[in-house]
Amino acid sequence: MICTSQLSYSYEGGQQLSFADIEIQQGVHTLIIGASGCGKTTLLHLLAGLRKPTSGSITILDKEITAMSSSDIDKFRGSNMGMIFQVPHFLRSLDVIENITLAQTLAGQDAQPDKVMSLLSDLNLEGKGNKKTNQLSLGEQQRVAILRAMVNEPKIIFADEPTSALDDANTEQVIELLKNQADKYGATLIVVTHDQRLKDNFNNMISL
Repeated sequence: MICTSQLSYSYEGGQQLSFADIEIQQGVHTLIIGASGCGKTTLLHLLAGLRKPTSGSITILDKEITAMSSSDIDKFRGSNMGMIFQVPHFLRSLDVIENITLAQTLAGQDAQPDKVMSLLSDLNLEGKGNKKTNQLSLGEQQRVAILRAMVNEPKIIFADEPTSALDDANTEQVIELLKNQADKYGATLIVVTHDQRLKDNFNNMISL
C-alpha cells in the first residue's frame, strides 16, 4: 500500500535527511517513532505529498506520487488521505460544520452537513456543530480534527504528534478513537510521534 525507496530530503541551508525504505500493508496501523529533530514530520509530509523528496520514490495505492504534478497530488490526497496535525488548523470565521464540510468541498465532493451532524454525534460532539472552533476545549478540537480527516472516508490517515500535549488518560482515548474510526472506514492509520507511551498501542512500529 505504501512503499518508499531510497528516500531523501534536503532543506535549504544544509540539513539533509535520508530514510530507510518503508513498506506498510493496507490495514496495518503503524507507529513511526523517533526523537525530536530526527525527521518524523518531514517523512510524514513526504508520504502525504506535501513535500517533494530530493531523491527516491514513494508509491501509494499503486501510484508513484513522486512522479505526479502538484495538482495531481492535491487531487490524490483529497480523495485518499486524511490529515491530522499536531495543532488543528481551522478557519476561525467558520463554525465546526463549515470547517468540516470545507474538507469535502476541497476534495471535489458535495458538502453533506447531515452526514457531518451524524459524525459529530458519533464522537460525542452533539450540539457543537454551530460553535466556532475556538469555543471548543482542546479535546473537542482534536475530535473535530479527527472527524474532518475522516469525513471523506480516506484510505489512509496520517496523524502528526496527536498526543504530545495530552495526559495519559486522554492519550489512550485519542489513540483508541483514531484506531476505531480507521477500522470503521477500512482506513490505514499512520501515527508519527516522539511519544513513547504509544508503543504498546501498535503492533507495527518503525523507529527513526
